Amino acid sequence: MPPIAALTDFDFSLPGSTLWSCATGFDKDGNVFGIMAQANATTPLGIAVGGMTNTGALIPPQNVVMGTGVFPPSDFGDFWAASQDPADGTVWGVGHFAKNGACGARVVHIIPQ
Repeated sequence: MPPIAALTDFDFSLPGSTLWSCATGFDKDGNVFGIMAQANATTPLGIAVGGMTNTGALIPPQNVVMGTGVFPPSDFGDFWAASQDPADGTVWGVGHFAKNGACGARVVHIIPQ
C-alpha cells in the first residue's frame, strides 16, 4: 500500500533547557506553533513557544512566560492546548508555569511576526 501522506517532522530545542508537554496549533496560513513547558537548572518552570512556517522555516522556541518560585512537582499536569481562532486565524494556547510557588496557568495569543 502506498503512503497516505508525506511526513514532515522537526525537533524543538532551547539550549540549556528541557522542553516537554507540547501542544500544537495551526494558523490560517498553515504555520504550525507549539506551546510547551520550559525549565532549566536556574529558572523555574515557564512557557515557551516555537514553530514552523508553511514554507518549512523553523521558528526557534523562545520563552514567553517566565516562571517564578518553586513549582510543586505533584501539581504539574499535562494540560496543554492550542487552537486556531475562528475569527482571525491566529493561534491561542494555554499551559502551566510556576507562579510564586504554585501552579499557574496562562493563555498565550500566538501571532506570527
